[in-house]
Amino acid sequence: MNIYTRTAPRPIASLVEPKTELPERTDELMGSEDEVEFAALKEHVMQVFRNAGLKALLDELRQIQQGPNARELLYRLAHTCVDYEATLLHEAAELDGTPLKVSLYADDLEAPLYSREEFSRRFAEDEALALTVCRFLVDEAGADVNFREDVEMPEETALERTIIQGCEPIAKFLLERGADNQSRVYALWYAADFADHSMLKLLLENGSDVNDLDGNTALTNAARKRDFLTVERLMAAGVDINRRDASGKTAAEVALSEGWDDGVEILTAENQQRLMQEADALLD
Repeated sequence: MNIYTRTAPRPIASLVEPKTELPERTDELMGSEDEVEFAALKEHVMQVFRNAGLKALLDELRQIQQGPNARELLYRLAHTCVDYEATLLHEAAELDGTPLKVSLYADDLEAPLYSREEFSRRFAEDEALALTVCRFLVDEAGADVNFREDVEMPEETALERTIIQGCEPIAKFLLERGADNQSRVYALWYAADFADHSMLKLLLENGSDVNDLDGNTALTNAARKRDFLTVERLMAAGVDINRRDASGKTAAEVALSEGWDDGVEILTAENQQRLMQEADALLD
């Protein structure tokens, strides 16, 4: 499952702002260290992304990497918010600026019709490009995979955004690079909400069955909310039904304390085995 079968994303800035002429090339902007004006460089790089997309952004970042003071400049760029409290890593993780997404959501263009095979091919190309940009931003520029503009507010991390888009390779990469527990729990919720079984399995296989900041697991949270579909989807993906939250309760015990009889009935090992077999059969 991928973004194009889900709710429409926020448009990237290039689709909602008039295009302006790009400033001079990055190497002309940088010059010697004393001549570097970070504000001007940042504006240039953001315009490149807005007007020309991820591939052009990657080329610019690689060019900066070859110039003076590269480490500091790349780090600062990687921690600069573009729009909607989003860094470049957020944008890449949700495939903003990729050719297929731009063509499908540009207001001034008629969305093209693709065959299933052509669509899958183009989406795979977009996904590979976005993953390359994410790797550069994290491994070369030092981007924080857990960055939130306001730590007191529940803004989405890059992992949460890529889960919404259905991008398994990027999700796996961000998990490997240290996505935190809060982000992992929210990611499980998103994947369950979209009934994305393969993504749920990927998350669970990569250690996402953890406790959030309040000590809840995704399954105990679902039981507390009496969310039957989410409980079933998590169980089908292989979540540990005996994992306890901070209060020491399993999901079944939470359901019992909430007086949720349907939850108590479904949260058994036998039912989980059945759900897992049914889900795997659908994927075969």
